Amino acid sequence: MGFEVNECLVIEDSITGVQAAKEGGFDVVAFVNDSNTERFKNETIPICFSMKEVHQFLAESH
Repeated sequence: MGFEVNECLVIEDSITGVQAAKEGGFDVVAFVNDSNTERFKNETIPICFSMKEVHQFLAESH
C-alpha cells in the first residue's frame, strides 16, 4: 500500500492478529468487548472498547 511499518497502526480484535502485528513490528491496539477482554490481559498494548476510544488514543499519542 506504500506505507512504512512505522506509519501504520493495527487495530485488532484477535490475540493471533495482535501477535502477528507485533511480530511484524507494527504498533497495535486491541479492540475488545466484554467477552474477549480476558484474552488480552497479558498483552502490553493499549486496549479500546470502541472506535471513539481508538480515536482518542490516536489524538493523545500524536
